[in-house]
Amino acid sequence: MTPVIDLLYSAPKCTIIPEDVSNTIQSCQIKMDDGTFVEPFYWQKQMLYQAIELSLNVRYKIFRFNANQYYNGFLYNILYNYGEFYLVNINTHKYRLFKIKFNEN
Repeated sequence: MTPVIDLLYSAPKCTIIPEDVSNTIQSCQIKMDDGTFVEPFYWQKQMLYQAIELSLNVRYKIFRFNANQYYNGFLYNILYNYGEFYLVNINTHKYRLFKIKFNEN
């Protein structure tokens, strides 16, 4: 299996689409180092929402944001990989998986 950081650097870059998809998500959590899932910080949710909007509008099965985003002294990006979303810390190469429950329409 290819490491997440390698997937991130080889993934096509996509420009963020400024639309609100927060109403399509019932809940989201982010996986911690100990394996538990917790509520993400506001900025992590915003990055996730942007990635979800991209996933609905581009034809790629794997992509990342065109530009890294800076929060709390670190650079971050989102990797979308065949339906899974990962928050990747560019500085440390650590990543966290999002668990998402969508609203049923």
